[in-house]
Parts: sequence; structure tokens; C-alpha cells
Amino acid sequence: MRLHTFAVLSLAAGHGLSAAVGPTEDEASQRVLSSSSSFECDVPPAVSPDSDGLPSADELFSGPEALQKQVERHGALVRIPSISYDDMADVNEDPRWDVFLDVHRLLEELYPAVHARMNRTKVNRLGLVYTIAGSDPSLRPVMLTAHQDVVPVADGSTWTHAPFSGHFDGTMLWGRGAYDDKNSLTALMSALEALFLTKTGWTPRRGLVLALGFDEETSGQRGAGTMAPYLERRFGRDSMALLLDEGSAGLERLGDVVFALPSVLEKGHVDVLYELRVAGGHSSMPFPHTGIGIAAEMVAALEQNPYAPAILPGSPLHQSYCCKARYAPEANPEITRLIRQDRLDELATLLAAIDRPTNFRLQTSQSVDLIAGGVKINAMPEVVRLGVNYRVATHESIDAVKRKTVQLMRPIAEKYGLTLEAFKDSGFGEAEDTVDSNVVVLLDAVKPLYQVDYNGTLRLTTDQETQPAPVSPTTGPVWDLFSGTIQHTFAFEGGKVVPAGDLMNGNTDTRHYLNLTRNIYRWLPMMENAGMNPHTVDEGIDMHAHMGVIRFYYNLIRNFDASDPPGVNARVVGEFGVEARAKDIVLLDSHDVAIDAAKHTNRMVAMTGIEQLGHDGGADEDGVEEILQKGQFDVSLEAVDLAAKMVAVDTDVEAANMLLAAFFGCVDPFGQEDETSTGAPGGFFGADKLAQPIHQARARGHERERGALAAWNDEAVTTSQFVNRANLHKVKRAQGQAR
Repeated sequence: MRLHTFAVLSLAAGHGLSAAVGPTEDEASQRVLSSSSSFECDVPPAVSPDSDGLPSADELFSGPEALQKQVERHGALVRIPSISYDDMADVNEDPRWDVFLDVHRLLEELYPAVHARMNRTKVNRLGLVYTIAGSDPSLRPVMLTAHQDVVPVADGSTWTHAPFSGHFDGTMLWGRGAYDDKNSLTALMSALEALFLTKTGWTPRRGLVLALGFDEETSGQRGAGTMAPYLERRFGRDSMALLLDEGSAGLERLGDVVFALPSVLEKGHVDVLYELRVAGGHSSMPFPHTGIGIAAEMVAALEQNPYAPAILPGSPLHQSYCCKARYAPEANPEITRLIRQDRLDELATLLAAIDRPTNFRLQTSQSVDLIAGGVKINAMPEVVRLGVNYRVATHESIDAVKRKTVQLMRPIAEKYGLTLEAFKDSGFGEAEDTVDSNVVVLLDAVKPLYQVDYNGTLRLTTDQETQPAPVSPTTGPVWDLFSGTIQHTFAFEGGKVVPAGDLMNGNTDTRHYLNLTRNIYRWLPMMENAGMNPHTVDEGIDMHAHMGVIRFYYNLIRNFDASDPPGVNARVVGEFGVEARAKDIVLLDSHDVAIDAAKHTNRMVAMTGIEQLGHDGGADEDGVEEILQKGQFDVSLEAVDLAAKMVAVDTDVEAANMLLAAFFGCVDPFGQEDETSTGAPGGFFGADKLAQPIHQARARGHERERGALAAWNDEAVTTSQFVNRANLHKVKRAQGQAR
């Protein structure tokens, strides 16, 4: 249970990193909380990117021509039925995945500048990772994400317009995925395409990463679940300045104030699966309750016992309502009163009664979504299965869900003499429990005169356990820049834009990316009524609102690219060339951490070199990925680790370069190629190539006295310099142009 994470959002009054904007308000409206909290919802200033000399977002993404271009782009993407189903097999085995290759081809066609300027890597065949290095290697990259897949259509005949028609009626574009999440995908790609097509030939100072998953709608295990470890290997932990993913439509207007509500955390997720096995038989002689009847009683017990709403002090929900109470106190006077009096239990009760979406922002949701049982109309079912989906509120935990499930199911198991096996594989430790079947005669309202033996077992298991996410900060340089961009993009005459952290009801691919940064925000930058019916009939998007989404992404990339706020710089950012040099190692103040930093740098730079070779040398991307996944790659990483250790600790640059040369196919750091090198793609990854250099390097390392970190040689050939030279020769050789 991660309740402690809320502490990061408890700000001191008048925090030095935030500046109040707008008219001065009376003391009562500013002091929206009791003395138990000091959060005041100060808003940092708006930040305009327009000093960078690029065309403004309004110039590029306003007017009928720009709208028509986006209608064509977005409609084409919506027309591809890139559905992810719950029962899909491996991406290389199930032909239903092949439609995603059509998405890839369409993206290449629609966004040629993106594909010309950015490196694209396919992860697990269908995941797309686009990267471009920044000119300033000290800046952490910005990571933007979306997903290619959509949910299935139950019955296309119930739609006003065919679900994959991409029909545009002049305002709305209709189709499955038009809102969730091809809206974000199209907008991100369009913003990047516009940047690369500017007359100045825009090159970012700060690196960019665009990650496009392909199975987010089925929890992202194959997509983001494989892309996340790939990105962590390549860039390192905590390597991104900011990660922005999809979220709820996050602009809510109350009077002359627009509240921008990016989600700074998301609820947990667990699916509880029920398998009930009971005696069968001919339906002409049924038990008082068949397996389906018992399962119906189980469902009734669950639905009669929902979870309770709550608002925790200092939580994002609490703070978002604090902001509303400060900047729009008259919008709902009763909410404002309860906030100011710190009466959060009453506030939770009030909010839960407003509507269904608001209710489930405050409590754990429980939805019985799957049921299966019976094979023939005249045979009692022997197996009945249920699936119950939970989105776990931040004041609950997955273990709490399990405990409550057992509490509700045990009386039913006792009633029918069932053996209860609860969550045995998850370490929950619930023991089997069986009672005599004669008890059924006493408890069952039907009260048969004969003994009933259901001879049954109820097994409870879970799937896809994800705890509530950590809370992302709503103060500091990253938030201030993010908030300032929101305010600039959506500013309107006579009003005020107030960004505030909020809660995500569902889950996104960010659940897999938590190691990459603490600055994770889930937000769709448009008004809450601009998109319609995600996951159901007649899904659609207001294309004028879609243009605003593009404008925001365009401004966000530019603002982060032009800014150099403290704390956004990276210590180690693999691809973008930051070495663990002496000056950085001193700051780490840890011998072990220094070695680890150097190791990660070399690992990531090395992997980047491999991928760059595949990209520039014309090698098939899938082939490069196959190379990366070979078991022999571990031997290569051992060489890189040894090189890193020698550079960081021993300052044995010669030995390190020798190892890295072996790693990159016997390319000498000073441009001389080993005549024994075959130059075949992947041929230099063999253990035989590396065994001798590793042995020699180990020997050299043992011979040297373990030097202090201060003995670092600043004039040594740095890792990135070496890799650049090695890559240059390797690429030339791959292209048949070696000198």
C-alpha cells in the first residue's frame, strides 16, 4: 500500500519554485485547508516557446487547410482495424497481429520527415520506438507515448457510421480508436512532422523518445511490457526528464477558470478469477442449486458489498479539489465549504453521489465482466468460471481486495461444503477450508429432505496484479515547465488556466515505464466533452479539439527543448552521450554507484551503436533486434561491463578501448580495422571473438593498482568518442565503403 507517496505533494506555502498568477485573493480563499495541511495550489507562470524562432502552433495548426490535412491523416489511421483481443497468441504466431504492420506502413507514408530524421526500432516485432539524439548531451530526453491498438467492436450494425469508416461530418470524426488512442498517436506524429519540416531544419537540443505500444487495451504485456526493459537497458533508470502518456480528457471549465487535470497517479489493477467445480448430472434430477446457481449467489454477494469511497489528506484528489475551492469557490459552495473545513469524509460521500465517473475516482471499482458455464441444456454444469475486474483505489491495496473476496466467499463455500482454495499461487497464504456437506441442509433455504453432496471446489486466483502507481510531483522545474506549457497553450481571454494533479481511474502503459522517471503524467489535452464513447458504440473525436492536442504537443516539445531547468539534466543518458566522467562521479559520492553509472553508460552506448549500425547500414530492423536478443549478447555485455569498470576505477583506457573494439567487431578506436573481422552483421557478437580480449583485459586489470576515482584521465578517449569512431567505420564497412 503506497500511501506514503502522497507526501511528495505536500507543498509549503509560498514555495520558491511556484509563483502565484492572477488576481490576489482574500485570505479565506487562499487558506483552503485547515492547519493540518499547507497546500495552497499556487500556479507557476505560463511559459511560451515562441522565442525559438519556429512557427507558432497557431500558425501551423489553425485554419481549414490544416484541419483537412489532419482529417485525412487521422481518418486513414482509424480505418485500419488494429484490434487487440484478450485471447491473442504470440505476435509471431497469431495472424491477427499482422494488421499492425499496416499501421507501420501508413505511418511511414503519412510522416516521411519523422522517419527520415528519427531512428525507429521495433521491439517484439510490433512495438515502435522512435529516438533522436539532442545536440546537448547533458539534457535528459523527453518521452512521449501512445498506443496503436483499439478495443474490439461488438456489433458494427449498431453504429451510426461504420466503426472503421473514419467518417468525418464536418466536426466529429467517427470510428473505433478515433478517441482512444489514435487521437494521441496522430497528434504526436503530426507535431513531430511539423517540427522536422520547419525551414530551419529543426534539430533538438534535448533528445526525444516516442514509444508506441500495440496491446495497451489488453494490459500492455507484449508491447510496453517489452519496450520498458528495452528502454531501461538503453537509457538507464530515471533517464527521462518527462514521460507523457494518454489519460482522461483533462480540461474542465468552471466559470472563467479552466482546470487542467493531468493524472499524477493511476489506480491499481487486479483481475480475480473464480473457478467453481461441482458434481454434474442429468438435469432431470438436479441439485437444489446447480453450479451456475451457486455462482449467481457469489456474484450477488460481491455486488451487495461494494467498496467505500474515501479522500486521503494530501492526495491528488484532495489537492485538485483544493485548487477548485481556491480559484472557483462559487462553482460548488458546498464542496468549497467542506474543503475549507477539512471534512474529507463528508466530502467523499457528497462527491460519490454526483455521478458514476466521480464515484469511482474515490473508491475501488468492482465489475463482474466474465461468466462461463455449462455445455448442454440437459446437463448440470460441472465447471463455472467468473472474472471480476478491480481498479484499486489508492487508499486500498490488492491484498485488501483478496481479503475481502475471501471474506465474502467463505460463507458460500461453507454453505455448499466446498473446498476453498484462495490465491495459493500468489503467496497470499489463505488455507484450504472444507466443511461437512450436511451443513447445507441446515443453511439452504430450499431445505431438501435428503443429503446433498456438491463435491465441489472453489479456486480463486488473480491475473495482472498492478499496485496503485507512485505519485508524480506537482512542484519543481519539470512540473513548472509542464504546467506553464498547458497555461500558454490553452490561455483564453478573460479567464485563467489552473493545472492541478489528478487521479486516473483506469490504467495505461505507464504502469510498465515507472523505472524511467518519476515525472509521469497521463493527460489528454482537450476539453472533457470533446471525445465521445471510448470502448463503446459511436466512438468519435471533435477534430477542432484534436488540433488543440497537436498544438499542445508541439509547444511542449519546444518548451522542454529550449529550457535548461535545474534537476532536468541527466547524470547518465545512454544514447545521448553522457559519460560518467570524474566531475560527475564526484557528485555521486559513492564508489559503487560510480561504477554502476559508468556501466550503464557503456551498456547503453554500446546497444545504441548496434542499433545505429542496423539503421544506417541498411540492416533489417527485425534482424538487429534478433541479434540483441541472442544469448551470446550476455558475453558482449560482460565485455562492456569490464570496460566500464576499468575506465571508472582503473583508468585503464587502453584495455577498455580494446574490449569495446572487440565488442564492435574488432574496430580500433583510432580507425584501424582488424583484418580478421568479417564485417557480417552480428558476426562480431560471438563468444569466440570476445573470449581472448576479455581474458587479456582481465589480466591487465589485475596487474594495475586499483586507482582512486580522482585519478581519472580527462584526456582519455571517452566512450562516446570511441563509439562514434567505431560506428563510423562499421557503418562504412556495412555500406561497402570502408577505406
